[in-house]
Formats: sequence, C-alpha cells, structure tokens
Amino acid sequence: MSSEIYIVDKLVMGHNHVMFNAAFSTMISHLFRERKVVFIGEEKHVSLVEKRNGNISNIRYEGYQELPLPEKKLAKVLPWIRKKLGDILFIRKVYSRVASESSVFFTCLSTTSLYYANYKARRGNKEVFFVLHGEVEFLFKKELRLADKIKGKLYRRLLSKLGKRTKVIVLSEIVKEALVKDNLVRPEQIVTIEHPLVGQVPERHPLNVDKLIFGHLGVAMSKKGSSCFFEMAARLSQAAALGRAEFHLVGRVEDGFIVEQNTPVKILSKNNKSIEELDYANFIRDVDYAVFTFDSDNYVFRVSGSLMDALFYGKPIIAFKQPYFQYLFDKGGNIGFLCEGPEEMKVLLERLINKDEELIAQYKEQAKNVHLLLERFLIKNVENQLHKQLSDN
Repeated sequence: MSSEIYIVDKLVMGHNHVMFNAAFSTMISHLFRERKVVFIGEEKHVSLVEKRNGNISNIRYEGYQELPLPEKKLAKVLPWIRKKLGDILFIRKVYSRVASESSVFFTCLSTTSLYYANYKARRGNKEVFFVLHGEVEFLFKKELRLADKIKGKLYRRLLSKLGKRTKVIVLSEIVKEALVKDNLVRPEQIVTIEHPLVGQVPERHPLNVDKLIFGHLGVAMSKKGSSCFFEMAARLSQAAALGRAEFHLVGRVEDGFIVEQNTPVKILSKNNKSIEELDYANFIRDVDYAVFTFDSDNYVFRVSGSLMDALFYGKPIIAFKQPYFQYLFDKGGNIGFLCEGPEEMKVLLERLINKDEELIAQYKEQAKNVHLLLERFLIKNVENQLHKQLSDN
C-alpha cells in the first residue's frame, strides 16, 4: 500500500462527465501536489480526461475495460449480474490499495456500488469521499419509477450510516440544505462545491436582433420538458418562417421522444448521433438565448451539463422558475429571464422577436452577469471552495 490519493469512477463510460472528472482530478492534483494522484476509470473515458487535463505531473491514469450492456432487457440480465459482482470486487481491490493515511474520492458509482463502498468504508479507517450527482433526486422527487424509489430508499439508508471518516461532496447549496433539513447527513459530513468547469472561456458574441436564435442545449428528452420547447417553436413558427427567429436543438433526440415532421426546430445532430465537441461548441456560439423548460421536479438536485454549457459560453438564460434556476439568479443577478409557465415564456419570446427595446437593452448586462457568475464555477474558485472545507475538516 502507498499514500497515493485515489480518484475512482466506476460508472461513467466514454464522453459523459469528462468535464467534471477532468476538473475534479486537476483540483485534487493541486491540493495534494506533494502526493501522487491516481485516476481510475473506463479506458476511453480516462483517455479523454487525460487529454483535457494535459500534462499534470503528479497524476497517473489507469483505465479498465468495460463493455456496454446489451440493449434488450432479457439479454442484459446475466451481463448485469456479472457487472455488479465485478464492480464489488473492483471496489474491494481499490480499498486494498489505499493506505490508512491516504484518501479515496469516488466521483461516480452506481447505487449498489455506492452502498457497498460505504459498507467497506464503515468497516475500515480510510478517509473516503463520495461525490453525489443526480442520484440525490431519488431522495426528494415526487414522481419516481419503482426502480428509482428503491434506489432512493437505499440512498437514505446508506447516507444515515456513513463511516466516521466518510464525507459526501455535493454540487450546490440546495442539495446540502435538503440533506440537512431531512436529517439525512450531518452538516460536518457534507462538503459543498459548485460544479467545476475547466477550459478557455470563449469570447462573447454580439446579439443579432434581426434574427434571434433560441437554443435548446443537449439531448431533447421528456425529463427536460423538451416537448415544451418544440411546442413553443411551433406556436412561433411564423416568425421562424419570416426569418426573424430560429429555434435550434443543439443535440440529438432521446429514443422515444416524438418530434413532429414539420417542426420549425433545427435539429443540429446528424443522424441523431452525439455532436462532436468542436461542432457542439460552434453551434452554441451561434445561440443568442439558452432556453430551458425544466419543471420544479427535475434538475433541482441534479446539475444539468447543458446549463453549465450555457454559463460557460456566456448565454443569457430563459427558463421556468424552479429552485435551481432561482438559486443561480440569486447568485448572478440579471442573467436572463425567469417565467412562471409556457404562456409567459411565449409572450417573452414574442417580445424579444419583435425587438422590444426594454428587453433587448438588457442583453449586454445579462451576458456580462453570466460571465461574472461563471467565475463561481471556474476551477480555480471551486478549488478554493474545496480546499477551505477539506482544511477545516
């Protein structure tokens, strides 16, 4: 065993979470610059994280092979069982490598893996951190599938039995407040940071008032309320036909999500495949306003990667009022427009398309405020947030 610091992701494959894991591993390498940091993940994912991080001398990358599960439900049963057993053995091996004076950060685990990793942490004396992502929704959402309700019960049980040297890392103050309010986790066992963003911040583009581009960023899906964006575009199709507005889907369409054949929304994905990173960046740059139609039951405790993209590219936000957006507006000030519902949003879009001076005049201020809010999420500031709390504890 050695005193190396371990960062482990035993869930994500490929491109997902690359931004987060790259930023998080960079922060840990800075905070423990005198130690060797080992980042372990699926081999393709690890290569993408390493590429984004560049040459950081005290990080070593270790990739493992992971085959995707078959798509058909019956065909995936045995592979799923083998994977779950394999994950448990994998976590056991990780713990065997971590010295008592060292630490392990699990950045993403499945429900069963997290439950087992916490069980092992309670029985040992290692310093363990679990980063909680979207799974927190299973604790608080009103409408859940049976499988997700079961996950929520497992999360409640494991959070109530965290080890003495175990802490959770959450990605907004909203999550911490909810966990503490429900007596799920003691405040001293919670580390709160913003979702870290890393990269060269792009220049802001001026507003083209003659043809406004409203963008839905990321995959169109029911969970995001994406159908509302398509309906909004359909109701404003005359403005689109006259060339005064465009509605862009900067992403693909989720399987099962129905899109009308004559939709005025331009779907920028080719053959419904994921958009390459460079193309994705260029498409976002063209957008004037990023439109989000999340309801109050989704993306409150889960940080949306698409929303982070909007902040990173300096796009003013148009969204329905819900706790996380209200949190951002409270922190950032005038960063766009919050609407009570679809009708209010439709009226707002019409006014923007018609060059309402009161609204258009706010664009520069909104873009500037988004840029200032972004500072809160940039790696150097999130690293300071993390360092202070790790030092205090």
